[in-house]
Amino acid sequence: MIRVLSFSLWFIVLGIYQSSFGYPTGHTEAMMAGAGIALPASPGNSLFNPAGLGFLNTNKLSVTVSGNALEQQRVEFSGLNTSGSSTNLRPTLANTIFPVGNNYASFFVAAPIISKIVQPSNFSLGGTYDVNSHLSMNVNALVGGISYSGLFNPDLAWGIVLGGLYINQEVNSYYVIKNSTSLTTQFTQSYTKYTQAAIFPGLLWKATDWYNLGITVSVATPSMLGSSEYYNSQTTSSTPTTPIETTRSYDPSVTSYYDVGLGQLFKIQNHSILLDVNYESPQEQKNQDNETIKGNDKWNYAIGWRGPKNQRWMPLAGFSYSNNQNTETLLYTLGCSISQRENEVVLGAYFQKDNAQEKGASAQETIGLVFSSQVFY
Repeated sequence: MIRVLSFSLWFIVLGIYQSSFGYPTGHTEAMMAGAGIALPASPGNSLFNPAGLGFLNTNKLSVTVSGNALEQQRVEFSGLNTSGSSTNLRPTLANTIFPVGNNYASFFVAAPIISKIVQPSNFSLGGTYDVNSHLSMNVNALVGGISYSGLFNPDLAWGIVLGGLYINQEVNSYYVIKNSTSLTTQFTQSYTKYTQAAIFPGLLWKATDWYNLGITVSVATPSMLGSSEYYNSQTTSSTPTTPIETTRSYDPSVTSYYDVGLGQLFKIQNHSILLDVNYESPQEQKNQDNETIKGNDKWNYAIGWRGPKNQRWMPLAGFSYSNNQNTETLLYTLGCSISQRENEVVLGAYFQKDNAQEKGASAQETIGLVFSSQVFY
């Protein structure tokens, strides 16, 4: 019984970090629900399409810092009649862009996922067992690298990113399960960390004055420098001084994956509409029993809107839908950008809802405030 509960937590963590970007990340892209493959000259191009940097027209260095000023998460745990919540402050993007001859380069690091859930609870299981539990989950994902971009001609840009992904996740759980005749306790601790190298080329074509087309392909290698530890200790009322302990060390052996994206930008009078479609291939990973857990492929559809610029500010909004068979994700964003000469500040808010569609997935709701600033020197 207890083993089933702890096994469900593994799928919760696995489902969180298989998203391309867990929460709104980027500059103006964050407030357009992640639509940005066809967007030129944005500091978020390093994440969405490095070719966009090729359309910059400046000889200045710029620094971009983005983050979530406040983020409230609520998770409903699969297989448990309880939920957890947390409030996080999360940096999402730091990017430095500078000219190199007629081209542009950038150094960037992004934190698309920083999640920490701590939840004690009391509930009944099966109508006959009372359960006291304490769950703690930490998931961190970092993406970073170097991007380089330029122009084939005034209307066609190329770009490439060489970088990588770092994942660090930890789950701790403690259960006391009892009825009128028995008592069982269990403590489980597990952590996994690994890195994956990645290459990310892209093209961006300004086909007409009112239409842009962007194409991207990213490929990540199998995991490197990976390690996992699993510890389980269980006692029962019949053997209170003789715990059953299990300790395992293993390589998570995460497989490679690829992502293909197509983006379009339509200019209609003073409005811009961005439409993005992404496909991400499935990954496989080993668990503590040396079993192969296979994820699902994922589709993401995003639509973003930039309204007309009113003096120094411009409204932004977006919606995206993702589906990986285990979970569907709905993301709503609303904000604005404020300009002062070349410098720009983006402010806004978002609501994201993850609906579980299969056993082993978790439901989640997140609401947050987002800021981003780009300063030229």
